Amino acid sequence: MSAGASSLPRSFDGFITAKEWDRIEIDEAPPAPQVVALETDGTEESGLPIGAVEVAENDGRYQVTPRVFYSYAELADYLRELGAAGGVTVVHHKSMLFRHEELPPGLAFEHHRGVPDQQAAYARVREAITTGAVVHNGNAALTEQMLVAATHTPREGTPHLSQNKSDGPIYLARALMVGVLWAMTKQKPRAMVVAA
Repeated sequence: MSAGASSLPRSFDGFITAKEWDRIEIDEAPPAPQVVALETDGTEESGLPIGAVEVAENDGRYQVTPRVFYSYAELADYLRELGAAGGVTVVHHKSMLFRHEELPPGLAFEHHRGVPDQQAAYARVREAITTGAVVHNGNAALTEQMLVAATHTPREGTPHLSQNKSDGPIYLARALMVGVLWAMTKQKPRAMVVAA
């Protein structure tokens, strides 16, 4: 159980409970990711911090590992490391594309559509969490964001996570949603591959 997970504040219309999140915590080193989803905090003009959630699929189980970057230089170094390893799809909102001057070789970059992709992910990822198909390593920042992430359901629409309704930042939770969906569906509607 993550330290203090059950004592964290809960958002009204929360996405998951502490019990559901604690049940899928494992103590295993994560394998190399196939997908990395990037999301910005969105509350600061600088766009920092940037959250990355690595998703590694193994036999139908998706292990998620978060990272947080407080500068674009840190993010660029991380992307270069991923590029050297190769075989990783980086999923991000199209607005992030011009945040870094050079795209590292060896990575596939995909754009996600923001709220529409969050809506597409909502039911599938929630089910994957509650059935144990998604697992995590108990990272405190990801745990806090998942437990404060609140749901917004439009009058005629599909629910999605809402920063405005949440009790704190949820950029890692949003990245988890898109990253797991991408890993589950292998959808690549707008691919841009940077050759090595």
